[in-house]
Amino acid sequence: MAFGNNNIIEKIKAGDNKTLSLIYDLHYPPVEKMILNNNGNSDDAKDVFQETLIVLLHKINSDDFVLTSSLKTYIYSISKNIWLKNLRDSKSYLVLSGNLDESLAENEVNSEEQSDKYIIKKWLLMISEHCRNLIRKMFFENSSLEKIMIFFGYKNMHVTANQKYKCLEQVRKAANFSN
Repeated sequence: MAFGNNNIIEKIKAGDNKTLSLIYDLHYPPVEKMILNNNGNSDDAKDVFQETLIVLLHKINSDDFVLTSSLKTYIYSISKNIWLKNLRDSKSYLVLSGNLDESLAENEVNSEEQSDKYIIKKWLLMISEHCRNLIRKMFFENSSLEKIMIFFGYKNMHVTANQKYKCLEQVRKAANFSN
């Protein structure tokens, strides 16, 4: 953990509003971009960031708080989790962006391998973005459960394993639904 993070955390604990303004200036733009790119608008981004700051203040002031990543990563993870929860609660699932959906627009699938990839991509489009990201980290980037726990900000390995199970269940349901 960098000295800068400790200094910022101490200032937040002391109620320094300038530090909170600095956090807003530095960390709101990437959160807003993430939300705008995932079916949200500026008002959604503002709401999520306000909620993020509340969670951050609550966490920082708890006795057992330990920052295991950069403050930037921690804030972004909180925001992302809040946004994903909002989407799940509203039953909005996102269109996958990135490498996994490149061939979905193709009208013809030439080989059996391409057909299998198409089917997997189709299933991934049917699950939540959070689970797509977790599955991408785990199976396409070969991240360990420990790295996934840190990346998503899960509390412990048990929670991480449960999330993995829930996401794999979403894929199984998507596979059964599409058959």
